[in-house]
Amino acid sequence: MKITIIIEDKDIYKDKISFKISNCDEAPENVRVLQFDNSANVGHIEFSNAPNEVITELPDWANTLITRHDSELEDYEKVQTELLKNRTNRS
Repeated sequence: MKITIIIEDKDIYKDKISFKISNCDEAPENVRVLQFDNSANVGHIEFSNAPNEVITELPDWANTLITRHDSELEDYEKVQTELLKNRTNRS
């Protein structure tokens, strides 16, 4: 799985599927972007005030944001499914 977290936009991409989360408060203030490839266990963090840092595992704050992404995406999909179901039942 490939992960991209864009802090300013609150976007998280998991294998090219993007979803905007409610907040990225757990990320350090100077982080702009994190990219990570789970299959290769390598990635990097882009900072606003420092050189990029190569990483071989996701930091805890990134795992927290990914968990939030999964939860909020699941909630969104449930709402969309219910709306579609209600719309279909009216027809």
